[in-house]
Amino acid sequence: MDYSNIVFTKESGVATIKFNRPQVLNALDRAMGKDVSTIRQLVKQRDRTFIRS
Repeated sequence: MDYSNIVFTKESGVATIKFNRPQVLNALDRAMGKDVSTIRQLVKQRDRTFIRS
């Protein structure tokens, strides 16, 4: 999936979620919250991966 305000990577069992909204100091909005939740659910369902944010 492609996320416009989040950079998501997964490497060696570690998933990293980085916020990418520097224009608003990475403030969390409803859409970003939903994206983070979606990513967490996908990782939880598919892998034994540690999430770092």
